[in-house]
Amino acid sequence: MTNSPHPGSNFLSVCPNCSNDLPLRLPVLREIGIEWLCARCGMTFYAVLQPDCSSELRTHVRPAAMEFDPKPFLNPPPGRATVLSRIIQERYHPADGSSRPLQSWPIPAMPLDDQFRVAGEPFTAMSLHICMAEVCLAHTRHVPTEHLAIELASAGGEQVQTVVRVLSSRAVGLFYEVRCQFLTRMGNRRNHENETA
Repeated sequence: MTNSPHPGSNFLSVCPNCSNDLPLRLPVLREIGIEWLCARCGMTFYAVLQPDCSSELRTHVRPAAMEFDPKPFLNPPPGRATVLSRIIQERYHPADGSSRPLQSWPIPAMPLDDQFRVAGEPFTAMSLHICMAEVCLAHTRHVPTEHLAIELASAGGEQVQTVVRVLSSRAVGLFYEVRCQFLTRMGNRRNHENETA
């Protein structure tokens, strides 16, 4: 972990290792930070995210990979995933009126607050649609948090954790349609070394 590159200041505006801009600051009294990685060099910081910076988050920092194991949450009761998938296929109509094909499979998720701290119990949602910019999920409950950590399988079969911003959570028949925007991939030192090798 690193300290502030500016003595006497609680701002972490620049990575001391690679000079990448960092939208971070040190936690103050009674404030809880999380572990962040510089998106360029992988240096770690225990810090708090500055407000209004999420639009360019992926070029500056990544939250460290979550310490939750989504595997137990991937197995809903027998038949439930199949039934929910069939209901979704029959009744779901996207909010934007598009006719894109549904892509329905279980997606493990962890609720996060505005600082990307864990804000609830992990759950399994069903995917409705995934594209480069966003993902749409179906869940049995309203999702009240601002962000989610989700785990997806890459084209090569690798499990990838990423943070999404919850854009809306609306009731659609027996489930909630949760529209989310991709913000940044989560990372750890090993993943960063592999990506930059």
